[in-house]
Amino acid sequence: MLDPISVVKSFIDAVNNRELDEALSMLDEGATLDTEPPLPRSPKRTYSGREEIGQWLRDLAAEHLNIVGSNFRAVGNEVDWDARISADRFDEMGIGPVLAHVRTIVEGSIIRSIDLRLSPESVKKMESVTAAQPR
Repeated sequence: MLDPISVVKSFIDAVNNRELDEALSMLDEGATLDTEPPLPRSPKRTYSGREEIGQWLRDLAAEHLNIVGSNFRAVGNEVDWDARISADRFDEMGIGPVLAHVRTIVEGSIIRSIDLRLSPESVKKMESVTAAQPR
């Protein structure tokens, strides 16, 4: 049996290697992904199920998504970790990679939920760019 941190790291590797079918196979059919705040150009805060999460990942993968995880800590089946997330949308905004704290719930070798919270600094950068755009 894989430990929860290994499952999360395998998921990150699959996403970064554009092996999205493999990444999605690691998700529970009813998995949830919650982002706070929603990422720019992502219409929703919460994605439910493998299909919705898969579309979100495909959209980001098309924008050269790269996730660097660090500071992995597991307590039971919860894995807390820090993420540095790069994608074209952040470069186009002029804010470069964003930082986030992520909590992932893993049961066995399956991810049940991902809760992604952007850092206050990343939120501030996004808000400043959005506020400067003409309405």
